[in-house]
This record gives sequence, structure tokens and C-alpha cells, in this order.
Amino acid sequence: MENILLTQSKTFIIGPVAQLLGWIMNGIFEVVHLLFGIENIGLCIIIFTIFVYMCMLPLTIKQQKYSRLSSKMQPEINKIQKKYKGKSDQASIMKMNEETKEVYAKYGTSPTGTCVQLLVQIPVIYALFRVINNIPAYVANVKNCYTELVEQMIKTSNYQNLLTDFKAGISNLAGVKFNFDTIDTTKNSIIDLLYKLQTSGWDALKEVFPDLSNTISSTQKNLEHMNNFLGLNIANSPSYLIRQGISTGKIALAAGAIAIPLLSIVTQIISMKLTQQASNMSQMEDNPMASSMQSSMKTMTYTMPVISAVMCLTLPCGLGIYWISGAVIRTIQMLFINHHLDKMNIDEIIEKNKKKAEKKGTKPGLMSRLAEAGAAASAEQEAPRTMSDRARINTKNLKKKDYTYDVEDKTSLASRANLVKEYNEKNND
Repeated sequence: MENILLTQSKTFIIGPVAQLLGWIMNGIFEVVHLLFGIENIGLCIIIFTIFVYMCMLPLTIKQQKYSRLSSKMQPEINKIQKKYKGKSDQASIMKMNEETKEVYAKYGTSPTGTCVQLLVQIPVIYALFRVINNIPAYVANVKNCYTELVEQMIKTSNYQNLLTDFKAGISNLAGVKFNFDTIDTTKNSIIDLLYKLQTSGWDALKEVFPDLSNTISSTQKNLEHMNNFLGLNIANSPSYLIRQGISTGKIALAAGAIAIPLLSIVTQIISMKLTQQASNMSQMEDNPMASSMQSSMKTMTYTMPVISAVMCLTLPCGLGIYWISGAVIRTIQMLFINHHLDKMNIDEIIEKNKKKAEKKGTKPGLMSRLAEAGAAASAEQEAPRTMSDRARINTKNLKKKDYTYDVEDKTSLASRANLVKEYNEKNND
């Protein structure tokens, strides 16, 4: 793995996660090859996707359980918000927060909800995409297929300019960036380019490097063996395969290519609908915010799959297989989670959480103390008790009494001021 680090993602957080997932992907590829003698990128993508999503299953269950409980407790949260509507004083705000906190405690949830689960899942999903989008950077056996060809290309005179001109003439290579600083970075840059070549690109490469035609053909043949999945070369895009199938009369090839974006749409819609069912959004219709969220979810249910299908048409079929396999495994997970949540007795969970909250409530919590402090501050504004407050009041009394001697309290500010006045009058006389 040491020689393939340079083309891996360096993005903050996502980069290290992608590297970890890359080790897993590389391990899956080697195990499948050793046990079954199969070197197939499409099959490994499916196994890899299943493995990663199964590892995230506990987080998914927890996330959906929170959504189900959230829909149950939302009416109580709304009731508290209506109770303190229009009250902006500190004591009322503290009390509203305390009552809201008690509701969350009763249901065993927190205002942050599924933030932790999402913070874990999002980097993993993005990193998963990075690995599948650049397999040679993480799977040593795949990268080794390019080694002989790349070494011969570097020995070719003026190869840098030839590759730069070649890249400019291929539309799907716009995102590839060359790094010719060292031998290692040069090799990795060329492999990044070669990995994204479709069948027509390999034919064009033979014209740029005619002396390497045999090596190019041999490399292409080895990669087609690895990329062959159910008769489709997953390095090609569905749009390219559809055109190729129509032009050559291979209807099965065109039909298989069309199936990639269609399956992407269908599987993702089913997966998202089951996710909404697990969240039980229908119970939150009385809440305007939840209703708005539900409307947004319904819109996303159809728009996101359509967008992914459009992307599937132009991106390599390998990414389409990843999206489909991911949607299928999420669908299976949601069926399991829905069955589990339907059997779950929410009332029993609430009762258990009530008892836990009562035990914790034997000692006043931070919010309770803050609420009491806020109430005390409000009361203190009406009835000042400190020495500074009494001094301020006595100062006001000085003006009213015109420094009349206070017999009852000789230590008061009024008494002292009166003594100073008498002393000055005697000295002036």
C-alpha cells in the first residue's frame, strides 16, 4: 500500500477515513482473489458497500429510533412553546428550557438528536465515494495492472506534452491533474488518467503512443477482465454503452446500460420512502415545522434519485453499481428497522425513561438552579437588599431630609453627612 498513497484523497477528515476504507477494499479484493480466484472490481464494490453499511447499522437504528420517539414527544414540546409564547424575560426562558429538557429526558433523547450519528455517517459516505471513484489509489492489485504501461510511457520522448495534449482532447478527463514533480507523483498522475479512460479513450491513446500499442492493448484487456460485470465494462459510462450498443446492434448491451440509471432511481425512491416510514413523519403533521420538513422530504424523495440517475448516465457504471447496491442494502436495513420499531413498545420505553429522569431529578439540575437564579434576580430588582442598595436609598433620603440627623442610625450615610455639615458650620463661625 505504501506506493499508492499519493493519489488518495487528502481532504480533512474524509482523507483519513478514505484511507481506512481503502485498506478494507484492498483486503476484500485480495480475499476474493485468493479464495475464489476472482478479480472483479464490480463484485468487490458490492461486497465493500454491504460491509460498510452493515458496520453503520447500529447508528442507523439509533437514528431512526430517535425519529420515532421525536414524533411521539413533539406535541408536548409544542404545548410548552405555546405556554411561554410571547414571554421574553429571563425567568420564563429558563423555565421553558427546563420543562423542554424534562420532556427530552422522559423520552430518553436529547435536543441534539441524531447529530452524533450524522457526524459519523456523513464522512464515511463521502469517503466511500472517494475510494470507489479512484480504485487504483487504494487497491494494489488494480494499480499493478497499469505499472508496465506507465513505466514505458515515461521513457517515451516528450511524454509530458503528449499526455497533456491527449488529456485536453478527452472530455471526461477534465478533472484529472498532472503532477510531474517526482517519478512517483508522475506515475500516479498517469494512472489517475488511465483509470478514467473509456474504450474509445484507449483507442485514442494508441494513436498518441503508437510504439506502445501492444502494451496498451494488453493492459486494456486485463482491465476489461477486472471491469466486466454482467457483460458491462464498468469503466464506461451508461451513455457511452448505450451509443455503442445501438451503433453495433447489441441490444442487450444497450438495455443493460439503461438499467443502471433506472435501477438507481427505483432503489433510491424505495429506500427513502422506507426511511420516512421508519421516522413515522405522519405523526408530526400538527407541528408546522414538521409539516414543512415532511414536505421537503417528499420533494427529495423524487428529486434526489432523478439527479443521481442523470449523473449515472455520464459517470462510469462502477459508481452506478455503488449507488444501486447502497440503496438496496439501505432498503433491506429499513425493512428490518421498521419491523423492529413496530414491535417496540414506546410506552414502556417512556416509563423507563421517566424513572431514570426521576432518579436524576433528586438533585437540582443546572437548568433548575439557573431558573431559580433568574427568579431571584427579578425579585431583587423589586426589593434591593445589598449594602450598596441601602446606601443608594439613603442618598436619596438625604435630599428629602436636607441632611436631618438620623438618631436611629448613626452609622447611616445621612447621619455622617449631617455631622460633616455641623462641623463645617462651627468652624466657619
